[in-house]
Parts: sequence; structure tokens; C-alpha cells
Amino acid sequence: MDKFTRNMRANAVIVSGLCAILVACSSDSRPLSSQKEITSFVVLGQAGTIGTDSIQAVVPAGTALNHLAPSINHGGTGISPASGAYQDFSLPVVYTVTAEDSSTKAYVATILSAVCGNGVQEPGEECDDGNLANGDGCSSTCLLPVCGDGHLDAGEQCDDGNLVNGDGCSSTCLLPVCGDGQVDPGEQCDDGNLVDGDGCSSTCQLPFCGNGVVDPGEQCDDGNLVNGDGCSSACLLPVCGDGQVDPGEQCDDGNLVDGDGCSSTCVLQVCGNGVLEPGEQCDDGNLVDGDGCSRTCTVGS
Repeated sequence: MDKFTRNMRANAVIVSGLCAILVACSSDSRPLSSQKEITSFVVLGQAGTIGTDSIQAVVPAGTALNHLAPSINHGGTGISPASGAYQDFSLPVVYTVTAEDSSTKAYVATILSAVCGNGVQEPGEECDDGNLANGDGCSSTCLLPVCGDGHLDAGEQCDDGNLVNGDGCSSTCLLPVCGDGQVDPGEQCDDGNLVDGDGCSSTCQLPFCGNGVVDPGEQCDDGNLVNGDGCSSACLLPVCGDGQVDPGEQCDDGNLVDGDGCSSTCVLQVCGNGVLEPGEQCDDGNLVDGDGCSRTCTVGS
């Protein structure tokens, strides 16, 4: 190996050593971070309030405090207990954050259950008016009033705890009334109006002959089932041949046949009416003798 090559290699070793020293010095000269603050604390979707060395969070009423796993962000290198680990928060839990420089900081974490009626709207509450009274716009469970919650609130006539129609309180929390479109107890029908003659009466009863209302299929309805008073028991107008003796009729045998004792005009058979009826030899429309048909409707001179 010549002298030039040996010098080059020696210089390379020197430079490499200097670089290693410089890197080490540079690394050793950076101060280690003392950052160890907790920056967020979330449990069951509720963000806690972080103080200097304390944390407080509120969860919905009824939450079991003995099995909660908060999610925690911090600026240190580690935290104990770990983020996401289940803890018993029946009592405060101490979280310790370790910084890069090995210094530590402790936070006392307290989790409370919301209290309905304290006047503060907390997690899980829709309202909190400072009391546990129902019917005042905020229920005893701190929920806003809604039809079907079982509490009689403003604007409701009733509330039976469900949204079922036909049980005495409608799905809109109104008392049943004929014409509301719901068939309630005591109603045979309800078509949403109080109009008679459309298949459901103004009293929510099904149509029937004799109810005093002329319903589809009826010619009349006088409120009874009596024949001979101008409207039959079948709610039909009187007509000769219907089998009912109506005003202006002498008889009605249910047909329009002459010569059977009751004429086609519902007049009783009689000699001299011009209709040849049973027992008559003739009938010339008068009771005059000597015209070929006697007054007794027999053929004579």
C-alpha cells in the first residue's frame, strides 16, 4: 500500500470518529421533555373537566360507576392506570403521567352520576327544571314531555302511556270523540266526519232502517219500523203492490194483477168498477140494469 492510500484511510477514520462525537454531543445536549399534562378525558362519550391536578366527569343517571374505561390523551411517555383500562370509580381514581424526563404528575379523577332535579342539565337529560314534578314541561326523569310517556302534559287531554288508538286515549293523546277517524269504545264506525248518510252516522253508528236517517239503499226513514205511515218497515216509499195497505189504498195484495180481489190500483174488487173479477159474469162499469150487465154483475136483459 502506498503512502497516499494510507493517508487517505487514516483521514477517513478521523472524520468518522469526529462525526460520531458530534452526533453524540448533539443528542446528549437536547433537554428531555417534562410534558406530563392530561389533555383529554372521555368516558361514555362525556368529556371530563380537567383542572390543574383533578378531573371530573358526569355520566347519565343509573350508570354503574364500578366498571368504566375512560379514554385519555396526555403529553407524557406513559400513564398509569392505562387509557382504556376499566376502573372502579365508586371512589376517585388517581392517574399518574410520566414525562420524558421521568418526572411525574398525578391527577385525581372523579366520575359522578347525573342527578335529575338539581336544575343543571347533565348527560342523559333532555331538561332539568330543578324538581321531580311531572306535567310542568320537564318530567320526573328529566325528559321532555311526549305523548305516550304516561304523564298528562300541557296540550294533552289524556296520556295512557302508549300510542294505541281505540283504548280510550288516542295516539295523539286526545280523548275519543265521534268524527276523529278512530273507532273507539261505544262506536260502531268512525269515518272522520259528522255527516249522516255516508255509511257512518253523525253519532258513529252503522246505518239501519228506522234510525231516522236516509242512508244508502233507503228511499225513506221515518225513525220507526211501522208500515202504513208513509215509509215502510223496509225504509221504502209506499207503492201499490208492495203488500202494505198505505194511505190512499183500499187493499194491497202484493201484486198488480186485476181480478184477484184487489185491483192493480189497490182498490177492492166491487161490481161496477169495470174490471171483471172472480164471481162476476160481467162488469160494464156501472150498476144499471137493462144494459146487458146487471147491477149485480150478472148477464141479463
